[in-house]
Amino acid sequence: MLLSGPLQGGWQPRALARFALESSGYSPINYLGSVTAPVMFVTALQDSLCNPELIRRAADLLKGRAELHEYDSNHFDIYLEPTFSDNCGRMTEFLHKHLRTSHSPAGNSV
Repeated sequence: MLLSGPLQGGWQPRALARFALESSGYSPINYLGSVTAPVMFVTALQDSLCNPELIRRAADLLKGRAELHEYDSNHFDIYLEPTFSDNCGRMTEFLHKHLRTSHSPAGNSV
């Protein structure tokens, strides 16, 4: 179905042509050296959209500042039970471990 006007909310599915050229050379792994915060990586071992080996490589490059969690699922099944609840629990633990509220004394995790 071809739409001739703006979609609901005013959004239109358009991008500048240069985006294809600029994004094709972009790789987040090139910027890992500047990351100082703890990072949690979650990968699906049967993922055909995001190669799990690249996720392992990224975690290795962070030399101890990263947690890596791997699930024997594909890209989308990771959002289904029981994997989803396990993944959410791990993310919650990671955030509790590394984030403090403004009411917490320095050095104490929430």
